[in-house]
Amino acid sequence: MAAFSDPTSSDPTASDPAWVTGVPESQEIPANAVYSGAEIGVPNYVCHAPYMNGIHPGKLFAGHCNIEFAGQEMVRNDFEILTADAPTVSWVQDSVGFVPERAFASGEENGSPLYACRAQVNLDSLDRGLHGGKLIGENCNVPYGGGAYLAKIYEVLVIQIEEPVAVRKAYGNKVGEAGNRTAAGAGFAADGRALPRLPAKVVRFRN
Repeated sequence: MAAFSDPTSSDPTASDPAWVTGVPESQEIPANAVYSGAEIGVPNYVCHAPYMNGIHPGKLFAGHCNIEFAGQEMVRNDFEILTADAPTVSWVQDSVGFVPERAFASGEENGSPLYACRAQVNLDSLDRGLHGGKLIGENCNVPYGGGAYLAKIYEVLVIQIEEPVAVRKAYGNKVGEAGNRTAAGAGFAADGRALPRLPAKVVRFRN
């Protein structure tokens, strides 16, 4: 499994997370865009885009926000890019529907929060890199290759509120302790408010 290191900042006055309007097909990326992974050296960043009954977290790639919906990769031109400076946000490993404490709500659907996640994509015994997506049920649903890659082991974007939480700099290392997470989709918004649980199973939607 390949190791990816996140760009970091030592700036003690790091800015809080903020969404900025994306420009379709633009090659200009905000300097503090939140990095979510890379494939063959090409990075992708956290974005979200409106679609159907929600705003869905996805990955900024090639000037578009690619989101997963109903098992398909949807390429969106109306989107926002998440910006923040380390150590304001970080990625924490979890699995099978659990969400770390202080998970950052990066979207919503039908009034329920959606969390940005990222996972290693392995197809046909080949490492396809680390890609951003959204947490649905027990999986990180990653838009990839026109479809969806569902990963039960993933990382979730969290916000630092008071004391630091465990940060995994290279994908594949263990993070934190078993007790440092909440059950089946519970999490916290940026201001620390408790948020509703995610569905306990993978949800299928109609187009």
